[in-house]
Amino acid sequence: YEIFAFLKYEINGDRMIMTRKELERKLEQLGCLDWYSLDGSLCSDRRILYENYSVWEYFYMDERGNRTPLKLFTSAEEAYDYICKEATARMYDLLYRDYGATHRDEVQPPITVQGDDFEMTCTRPTSETSEKKD
Repeated sequence: YEIFAFLKYEINGDRMIMTRKELERKLEQLGCLDWYSLDGSLCSDRRILYENYSVWEYFYMDERGNRTPLKLFTSAEEAYDYICKEATARMYDLLYRDYGATHRDEVQPPITVQGDDFEMTCTRPTSETSEKKD
């Protein structure tokens, strides 16, 4: 199980094309689907892909409704590919830079534990430097 593995693409001529469904699946695998709005709905504190006539706008909308433009695209497929690469890079940075892992093998897939009235998801570090702190 490798969350940074590449997806299979549809081939259109010489180009490989990512579909929205594949992008959603990838974002869900990375655990960041809730950070995005891919259907054009304007939700706060998300990265939004919005079709504006013949241009696809990709921007971040904060909790006050302010937009921070990120990029413009001529097709949805081009935007999907960019968003997938960006999300993968962001999660890689989060897991490996911010949490100090030095190798991909040090980060394990999430583990979900269910109780009578709760559900908890976590990852188990495997590096020698990771120790339980009281």
